[in-house]
Amino acid sequence: MDENNRNFILAIVLSIGVLFAWQFFFVPKHQPPVEPVEQTQPIEPGPPQPQPGGETTPGSAPQPGTVTAATMTREEALAQSPRIAIDTPSLSGSIALKGARIDDLTLKDYRVTVEPTSPMVILLSPAGGPDAYYAEHGFVGATGDQDQAPPTADTLWTAETPGPLTQSSPVTLTYDNGKGLKFTRTISIDDVWHCINQREDALSRSH
Repeated sequence: MDENNRNFILAIVLSIGVLFAWQFFFVPKHQPPVEPVEQTQPIEPGPPQPQPGGETTPGSAPQPGTVTAATMTREEALAQSPRIAIDTPSLSGSIALKGARIDDLTLKDYRVTVEPTSPMVILLSPAGGPDAYYAEHGFVGATGDQDQAPPTADTLWTAETPGPLTQSSPVTLTYDNGKGLKFTRTISIDDVWHCINQREDALSRSH
């Protein structure tokens, strides 16, 4: 064996010896136990706290446009207001005189599924019932002018005819605010597309 090979082997043996010595003298034999992380209980949200100025924290009251759970059946919700029937070749339903709201509309020519016994598609449903969806129109008066007193969602309108609303017989609803204004709403059915049209007026009357 020549000098170079002997030096090379000696270098390998010394390197291995250094590695073993390092492991024996400097590397700890046992790792310290890891302490478990203390878990905290989640804090339950408390009731909304009043803020300065009478305001409450977000979430204390439903915001406009939020969906609320139904509290009545559809039939019970429909019974909350006197109604004028809607009856055309393609539409059926009714108009609520409370608020003059169109909130009951069914498509006669369409069903939920392709089955012949499937229920017809309900397009509009009243507030308070399941899947509430309705069309609402109204008047806006000048701020602070009590004499205008426009109708609201709780106003009970008067129908000039008993109905029903058909393609040939429109329905006219009126409301007298008792302060010099008479509001009129005429609802009709388009002859071609069977769409519901509305015309609204606010007329002054002499005292």
